[in-house]
Amino acid sequence: MGCPDDPPGGGPDASLPPPEVEIGTGGLDRYVPVADGDTVELARGCQGGQHVWIALRAKHIETEPALVTLAAVRVSDLEMVSIPITVRLRFDQGEEWDEIRGLQLVIPDPDDVLTGDIDIRARVAEDIPGGPIAEAERRVNVVWGDETCGALGDGGHMDAGHADGGPDADAGHEDAGHDEDAGHDADAGHADGGAHGAGDGGVPDAAPADA
Repeated sequence: MGCPDDPPGGGPDASLPPPEVEIGTGGLDRYVPVADGDTVELARGCQGGQHVWIALRAKHIETEPALVTLAAVRVSDLEMVSIPITVRLRFDQGEEWDEIRGLQLVIPDPDDVLTGDIDIRARVAEDIPGGPIAEAERRVNVVWGDETCGALGDGGHMDAGHADGGPDADAGHEDAGHDEDAGHDADAGHADGGAHGAGDGGVPDAAPADA
């Protein structure tokens, strides 16, 4: 990822390739790809809640930190079944793809995700006026995992092989999102901690939380 000067007018540079984002799972130390139809695990947190581990990889994001939005939607009725997240994060840089690992998508009621297909939705937006946006969606099944409080395990993905371990999870994003009962840690300086609801079942607006 680079940080070029903004083009005249402060908008995105049309000559740059469009940003891309892909959704995966995994704990703090790996990105595991997720395909439509895969099964991901619901992990039990230390404070009585539960969450799905989310990892993202992206490329062609030219300004950082980027606005990252995550949500889970029940396919049958398009109801939001997670506490949606909107945070500013930096990606760990890689040769082709940059990654964020160890994000927790909190599920308040496990019954909402264990009885049917769930769409996990992600949006990454450059935090500049009119900045480009990358979106991705994966339709998954969710089952209870074996992970217990304090044990990250393999991040709870059953259908896809493990990717090679990535760089230190502390070296590129700001430790956001390891409190399963709060969605993301509001003290990290880039989370709004709130639920930007999307009545049509879409990903919540990724407006700057402290604009």
